[in-house]
Amino acid sequence: MQDSGPDSRQDSGPPAPRSVRLPEGFRARVLSVVAAIPRGRVIGYGQIAAAIGHPRHARHVGMVLAGLPAHAALPWFRVLRSSGEIAAGAPTDPGLDRPDEQRLRLELEGIRLRRGRVPMSVYGWTPPPPLESP
Repeated sequence: MQDSGPDSRQDSGPPAPRSVRLPEGFRARVLSVVAAIPRGRVIGYGQIAAAIGHPRHARHVGMVLAGLPAHAALPWFRVLRSSGEIAAGAPTDPGLDRPDEQRLRLELEGIRLRRGRVPMSVYGWTPPPPLESP
């Protein structure tokens, strides 16, 4: 009989990612805010989450954007960490270094990184509040 104590466990690496259930309409609202980010401006994942009414869902915003291909028409590259850092991104496009692609696209829009960060006080954008329903 095999010992099932803690010392007999085999390290199987990090746990497998869990399927995440997003709130209804979450993805569409995230993509709507991202589509509205003006050229030459950036926003944080948490700011998007707060703007759509889910202030504690910054990681979920990242998951939605990580699922987009780098060549997507939406300006995914304008979304950063709240510190202005470029997130590592998900390897959705084989052979593409997504952080380098993001940095390049930001620079092409005139956004200057300082010590690896975008100064949010200079380039940050705040989405307008949502319109109230009648």
